[in-house]
Amino acid sequence: MKPLCFVLAMIAVAVVLWTTPVVAQDATSRTGAELLERCGESPGRPQTSSGAQMDYPMASYNFGWCMGLVQATVDWNELPDVTLSRRVCPPPTSTLGQWVRVVHRYLQDHPERLHEPDVLLAMMALRETFPCSP
Repeated sequence: MKPLCFVLAMIAVAVVLWTTPVVAQDATSRTGAELLERCGESPGRPQTSSGAQMDYPMASYNFGWCMGLVQATVDWNELPDVTLSRRVCPPPTSTLGQWVRVVHRYLQDHPERLHEPDVLLAMMALRETFPCSP
């Protein structure tokens, strides 16, 4: 009985791995333009910020990627060696959804900067909106 269960479990794992799409990303190509596109999507409305239709799984992936980048940008502030002038201080009652909207709006308002690194632009957007008091 144990060998049969093991074989069935391995077949199930193989099927999952075989059918799961792999998305590779070149770390050097992450710009504000890509972040604007990804943050403009949400699973509830699967289209890009330019209005192009997206399939639901890709829209979910892209919006999740955007949320992860924004959350990581805020979490970066918890490192002990980050000086106050480089921190962002969102209100304790603010949400990840609000932070994503702040970043998305900043990117829309500054198209001249979309060639710059996505993390830098996310940090600037959050710092401009949620500055820390000395």
